[in-house]
Amino acid sequence: MDPSYKQTTKRGKAFSKAEDVAICNAWLSITQDPIIATSGGSVDSPRKRIRGKKAEKESRNKQKVADGVNSRFCNLMEQFNTHNEEIDKEKKELAERKVRVLEEMQKLEEKKEDDAIMSMDISGMDPQTQAYYSMRKNEVMAKIMARADCYRPLPPDDFDL
Repeated sequence: MDPSYKQTTKRGKAFSKAEDVAICNAWLSITQDPIIATSGGSVDSPRKRIRGKKAEKESRNKQKVADGVNSRFCNLMEQFNTHNEEIDKEKKELAERKVRVLEEMQKLEEKKEDDAIMSMDISGMDPQTQAYYSMRKNEVMAKIMARADCYRPLPPDDFDL
């Protein structure tokens, strides 16, 4: 660089004190007025940069990805809930089936006992035991007759035709 070359500034002369005060007052009135200010109405509030088209597009793309993830999550949760409802329904059906099977087993066991009592020979027993088993045979017969009454067809009525 040439030593004789003097660098000159392109700045103008400095503001006067009165001009500095006027500029500061104007800046304060603008930034503190919520209608005019772009900072949200307060000097203390953070200023947001105006977004460009590229940043806006990136933001929309991120939102689409987030919406897609949320949608996928919702779909998975719906499938999970549906699957759990099906499992609960199957458990209920199995519990009902188990109850029916246990009732049938109890009926079969009761029928075995009834058959054993009815086929028992009481002639060689002492009188007290004979009386007990005779009473039990009568109970079994009453139970059998009660079931048979349920299935017995009703006698036909006499109708004059």
